[in-house]
Amino acid sequence: MSRNNWNSATTTTIGDSSYVNVACEATIDAVTRELIVHVEAYYTGDSPQSTNKLNVVILQDNVEGPQTGGSNFNPSQVLPNGNYNHMHMLRHMITGQWGEDIITTTTGTFLDTTYICTIPEDLNGVWYALGNLKVLAFVAEGNQEIISAGHCTPVISNQSTNDARISNLSVQSGLCPNISIQPELTISNNGSANLTSLDFEYDFSGAGTITHSWTGNLAPYAQVAVTLPAITYTSGTVDFNITTTSTNGVADEDSLNNTLMTTIIEAPVTNNVVKLDIKPDTYGSEITWNIKSSTGTTMFNGGPYSDNNTSLVHYDFPFTTVGCYAFNIIDSYGDGLTYSSPGYVKLYDSGNVFYNSGDYGYGTTIYFQPDITTYSRSKKLEGVNIYPNPTDNILNIVTLENSNITIYNVMGEVVYTEVNSSTEITIDMSSMT
Repeated sequence: MSRNNWNSATTTTIGDSSYVNVACEATIDAVTRELIVHVEAYYTGDSPQSTNKLNVVILQDNVEGPQTGGSNFNPSQVLPNGNYNHMHMLRHMITGQWGEDIITTTTGTFLDTTYICTIPEDLNGVWYALGNLKVLAFVAEGNQEIISAGHCTPVISNQSTNDARISNLSVQSGLCPNISIQPELTISNNGSANLTSLDFEYDFSGAGTITHSWTGNLAPYAQVAVTLPAITYTSGTVDFNITTTSTNGVADEDSLNNTLMTTIIEAPVTNNVVKLDIKPDTYGSEITWNIKSSTGTTMFNGGPYSDNNTSLVHYDFPFTTVGCYAFNIIDSYGDGLTYSSPGYVKLYDSGNVFYNSGDYGYGTTIYFQPDITTYSRSKKLEGVNIYPNPTDNILNIVTLENSNITIYNVMGEVVYTEVNSSTEITIDMSSMT
């Protein structure tokens, strides 16, 4: 059915008579997170089917996330950060995918049943905000035709007054030494009072604690993403710890959701030649990338690529200078390489893979530290003479007999190779610039 027909179809369906009435009521204990649902159904007429299905599901309002076409079809639900505010999202089917059988479906049949389940803190990282939950009960003929429904909002008991929850800690790992980072996390208000202030302490393995106070005005069961002040990562493997110390100026009433920790490791050490494979999706024109030094100098870059060309592109990047480098992959549309003929980005050396994914949204950064100790002139270039250097014309190389020669351009692309060369060779570089 076309989107344009939804309103008229809904009006028609609501106006249809039904042979069964459905109602529900529900409670949630905020401490145990136990949900109790009481459902009643009464048949005022006979069903044409000898067996009907009773379905009970949990819905949730105000779930932030992506939504294709949201700004076009329902712009009022688009949030300031560009995400979509989803309403009536299906979170759990208490009675399973197709519901439970009602085996008596004649006039006068009365069904009275109760369901009990425990609501987890989150599902796949998406918070179950108790105050945003709804229960929907409906009777269906088979697996498609819904005859009647009823919904209810659970009544919450034992709710704390001041209870802030922190979650979704985001701190990049695989970092260069002595780099400054800004941790991100989500603050959620589990309490009955509006959350107006929250105090934090955070550090790297106890190496200097930073304190921070957030202020705002979060209604019960609302949440907000927060970026904390910068902290400097030094080196090695460390634990990043963050704890809330007070909520609305008093002790938080639930200490179980006040602490987060993650482990951060140093950027991997690679060989002196780092390799990159890019397999574009259908929209190669959205893809660009670069490799930058610790001072921000662009060493290599590439893209955009042609649309509708998903052929693999390979690069080799030789490094001769010690340092920590950042590989940045960018997608202008924000869907990575996930759309239509999904692709991937693979960053690796001869022994290890450091990144291999196409699901990076608008982009990601991968740090690495090339080991160039084997690149020293005394070990690798002994007995080799290259002149003139630099040149954009004729290049002369005097080397050992049966040497293998590979020349790269500044993009890391191989522009010349020779295997088992003679002791003296001349190369015309003019076509390679």
